[in-house]
Amino acid sequence: MSVLDTAADTWGISGPDFLLLYIPVAIAAVVAAIWLRRGVMRRDEVKPRLEKPGAELSAPELGLLIDDNRPVLAALALLRAENLIGSDGTPARAITAGDRSRLDPFTGAVYDRIAAGTPVKVAVLAVAVAPDLKLLRAGLVERGYMPHPAFRRELRDAAMPVLIVWLLGLVRFIAGIVNGNGVGFLLALLITLAFVGFMLIRVPRVTALGRAATTEAVIANGYLRPQNAPSYETYGLHTAALGAALFGGAALLTFDAGLAGAAEPPASSSGWDSGGSGGDSGSSCGGGGGCGGGGCGG
Repeated sequence: MSVLDTAADTWGISGPDFLLLYIPVAIAAVVAAIWLRRGVMRRDEVKPRLEKPGAELSAPELGLLIDDNRPVLAALALLRAENLIGSDGTPARAITAGDRSRLDPFTGAVYDRIAAGTPVKVAVLAVAVAPDLKLLRAGLVERGYMPHPAFRRELRDAAMPVLIVWLLGLVRFIAGIVNGNGVGFLLALLITLAFVGFMLIRVPRVTALGRAATTEAVIANGYLRPQNAPSYETYGLHTAALGAALFGGAALLTFDAGLAGAAEPPASSSGWDSGGSGGDSGSSCGGGGGCGGGGCGG
């Protein structure tokens, strides 16, 4: 007689019977978590709006709403427009007090790193100015453009039903192994629940206000899209920083090909995070038809 034939049912409940109870509970937990998450997202959507979201933001701040490299690209374009760096990315002249009064603090920090000998490559500069990026992000969080820690906690709490059901399944899984029962289907279900739970606790990069600011900036400055071949002499050299913030390395390339080559911007899209509401997928297990003798749910 095999071990599976002699093994006792875990908790006195056979594997198929456990799954018949566990799967509906897991589905209900996922539905509840999605509903709670959407409630959190809706509360974010109805928060007071500015008349012109993002109007007060600098180019590096707008870039940070999209990804961590855009602020560096925007700063490089602005430094080039001010003739503080050359097309090769090296300092062209010393920065003055007047320059600093015109530049935002982050762009000034980027210049200081370059002047100190940091290579102009975006990936290297982004690491060098990490403390300044952190300050930039903190300012956007404070003004409601990026998620506050409390918002992050609310999203994590919304996924709590899935976590509780997953932990119950994990305990059953371990007990099933100890008892020598088959747990294959339960393992698959736990993996599915873990994936769904991960999707549900995802925090969007920006808040609803941040999405509105980025959307309005992209629409208002569509003429700076690289495919439109913008004339920076006409629009003003400083608009290159806005173009780089919103449309990435391709915009820097149209402004100064030499600087773009020296900076080696990572490939990135011209879009931005939409802050989706998380996964809508439920989880299920292949019924009880193929589960013999407690071989699927421990």
